[in-house]
Amino acid sequence: MKTHKAAQFFSCALTLILLSLTACQTTKISMNDYQPVAILTIYSNRSVPWHVNTETSKTSSSYDVEQTDDGVLTGLLNRALDQNDPETTLAKERINKAAALFTNSIKDAGIESISRENLQSSNSYVTGVKNFLSYMDSKMAADGYEVVSSSSNKLNKMMAKETGAQIMLYVSFRFEKQKVMDGVHEVGAQARVDLTVYGAGQDGKTLINKTYTALSPEYTAYKNNKYDREELCSYFDSTIQNAIDQFIMDLTDPVTKAENQEEEEFITISIPGPIFSED
Repeated sequence: MKTHKAAQFFSCALTLILLSLTACQTTKISMNDYQPVAILTIYSNRSVPWHVNTETSKTSSSYDVEQTDDGVLTGLLNRALDQNDPETTLAKERINKAAALFTNSIKDAGIESISRENLQSSNSYVTGVKNFLSYMDSKMAADGYEVVSSSSNKLNKMMAKETGAQIMLYVSFRFEKQKVMDGVHEVGAQARVDLTVYGAGQDGKTLINKTYTALSPEYTAYKNNKYDREELCSYFDSTIQNAIDQFIMDLTDPVTKAENQEEEEFITISIPGPIFSED
């Protein structure tokens, strides 16, 4: 009897601890309460690799590991071999379109942002962002941005103080292709977009840390390891917008959402750990 009660007590205590930890890892904000925003970086991978289920293929949750397709030499070799491959040749066009869709969606949602000119002319950007550049050959920034894959408390505080930004956003896209299955048969290849948004407040603390995933409803036929690469690439625009729409819906004013959709509930963001490192 005592053993049974002890087991019950241990079970209840463990449950309370887990709930406490979960509560500490969850935050809820509205982007409307954090204006203007400063978009410090928008970048992506250069190629379009096949999607690999990281949960089953590896246990690492490192942001750098999951965002890196290949090393410098491997990347150069692959691009030399695939000079006519639209998945590679359209890389800059793809990230530029993604950046335009992201910034336009922010604007359309009524979120004020610091202009690129004002942001990049600030002393904190010139002396701070440049010092934190994380160059990797497999990453490509949109025009007007730099690849910044690490967040720094000091930099975020400096940017906020000088520009008046309420939140600093680090935006990265990962473009992949994913096989479509019909039972055990591989019948198609569809576009996949992972949009990761990290946001730090004026005090440098994490406010947003989440990845949004979208798959194209269309797919190109896949047979004998062959598929139409141009057709696959044509699916990215709408898939990018889908992922961005998820982000906007997730972090816009819950009152506005309630007016448009009465039964819509404000979505919380679970933060298991920082995606971007914070120095």
